[in-house]
Amino acid sequence: MKRLLLLTALTSLAAPIVFGQAAAKKDHGVAAEQEIMKIRRDWYDAFFRGDTATMDQIETDDFIVVSDSGPQNKKSQLAGIQRAVKKDKWMPKGVTLVDENLNVRLHGDAAVLSGLSWNKEPGQGKKPPEGRNVFTEVWLKRDGRWKVMHLHFSPLDQAQSTRPSQ
Repeated sequence: MKRLLLLTALTSLAAPIVFGQAAAKKDHGVAAEQEIMKIRRDWYDAFFRGDTATMDQIETDDFIVVSDSGPQNKKSQLAGIQRAVKKDKWMPKGVTLVDENLNVRLHGDAAVLSGLSWNKEPGQGKKPPEGRNVFTEVWLKRDGRWKVMHLHFSPLDQAQSTRPSQ
């Protein structure tokens, strides 16, 4: 009987510790996700402005973007944006990113984001354009900061975008 009481007492003492650790881990995940989402917004805002200095700070040195035109390293990506900005052939002012079905999965110091997205131009309203993309991003925490390491996006044709998700 004494053993049963001792076991019950120990179990009841351990339960708050275990559940407290789970709650702390969940809170850490929420904080990490919020931090990534803020930096991600800064990265896309810089992209739409053609601010390659900010993009350079947020992207890892080995950053790669993959699109329907093939893979592109960071140096090539940033140089292309700079050329377009200098020729005044970059994005119209006020373009923003709209995400649909955004999924964030945390794996320690790595995160994988995926979903559908489209670029919203000023005055466009809430209706998405024909040109939506499916995307995947890989984010890593390096030296205490979240940075994007990989972006892959592909155009989603209208027939695919109207199908229900499975």
